[in-house]
Amino acid sequence: MSNNSLIYTPDGDGSLALQADAFVEAALSRWPGAQVVRTTADLDDPVDVTVRAADLEDTHRFQIFHARALDTVWTDGDESQVLRLALWVRSVVPVETGKRVVLLDPVTWIAVVVKPGMTKAAIREAWNGEPPMPAEDA
Repeated sequence: MSNNSLIYTPDGDGSLALQADAFVEAALSRWPGAQVVRTTADLDDPVDVTVRAADLEDTHRFQIFHARALDTVWTDGDESQVLRLALWVRSVVPVETGKRVVLLDPVTWIAVVVKPGMTKAAIREAWNGEPPMPAEDA
């Protein structure tokens, strides 16, 4: 899995239902002391919010990017940080929306649907070479 991995949903309108303000509030709760950079001045920039954080599990700082289109979250972090970010996004995207949260490595096109209650180990075990299929009722 590369640090180019994306977290998105293939369902509905493709929106993660995670507005920028809610994203920032949840990120600051998860990563206290993180630095928030809003890029609202350039509407051509696909990123509207960047969170610069460090996990308690390590001291390596990484960035989390929130897409202006509300459809993608990604990081420049290492594999462990990518996995923790995917689990965190699953925890903050309302399950009631019925939207799957997918971790996709766009370099290899390997993906996994991140389900509530999964662990990093479970994501690694589910990692396979098949892109997620569209929902049958979508």
